[in-house]
Amino acid sequence: MGKVTLSLIMLLMLAGCGPPRFFTVEEMDEQALRSATAFHSKPVQWDFQRPANWEISDKDWQEMYEDSNAAYQRVLVTKVNRKVYELAPGAGASSGAVIDLRIHRIARGHYSFFTWGPATLDAKLTITDVSSGKVLFRGSGVGRTQIQNAETAGDGGRLKYAHTHLADEIEALLEYYSGKK
Repeated sequence: MGKVTLSLIMLLMLAGCGPPRFFTVEEMDEQALRSATAFHSKPVQWDFQRPANWEISDKDWQEMYEDSNAAYQRVLVTKVNRKVYELAPGAGASSGAVIDLRIHRIARGHYSFFTWGPATLDAKLTITDVSSGKVLFRGSGVGRTQIQNAETAGDGGRLKYAHTHLADEIEALLEYYSGKK
């Protein structure tokens, strides 16, 4: 009985080991991802048309995008222990790898005094080597607002924190695949 219990405990402990499983991997070159010396993060692309019934002005929509992108970039540049640089819109990188995050669908979530629902973002992540053009990683995932506070009562706050969730998951991916194995 003791050996079975010990085996189950070890199995549960080891289940937490291994690569991050947030992004569904479509393509990956693990060795090239590990050996990338620097990353350049492109601005997030919102690759869809917002529904007219959302009743958000173009000005507010642009402001939400800018706030969300700034929060996403801030996480990547400041939290990742590998070199990550923010690329200006339209700029390119001369070396390293480029991080390209595209959002294909946004569900805004909701807030009322008694209920709250997170924003969700369907995203596609592609990391490409600049010199060879080779894809180091391609995968998809869903970012969600992870916290509930006064800022997430509005659409902009929920979108911003859903973007930081995606950045946190990219951080976990880059951290896991850092260095030689």
